[in-house]
Amino acid sequence: MLFIGFGLFAQSNESDNSRSAEDVKVSIFPNPAVDIVNFKTNNDNLAKVIVFNVAGRKIRQFELNGSRSINVADLPKGMYLLQLTDYRDGLITTIRLSKK
Repeated sequence: MLFIGFGLFAQSNESDNSRSAEDVKVSIFPNPAVDIVNFKTNNDNLAKVIVFNVAGRKIRQFELNGSRSINVADLPKGMYLLQLTDYRDGLITTIRLSKK
């Protein structure tokens, strides 16, 4: 089990064939965001994004279905954690997002 921060934990399901977390590159833009957040990654299996507030409470979940962006326009201003997962191995990374 891996501690992520803010009370979040992730189970690692890595196998010898899978890409390690260090190999996956993910960036988000723009950050800070107003409405749309885009993802750039070398992982083609990006499945969902879970949004947490800084207290660790789950706010929303987005199923990506091939998309590389989410709409955060209705979120209040503040800091959030975006937990990205893929179809094969589960958790990829957690990224901090500032919402204007």
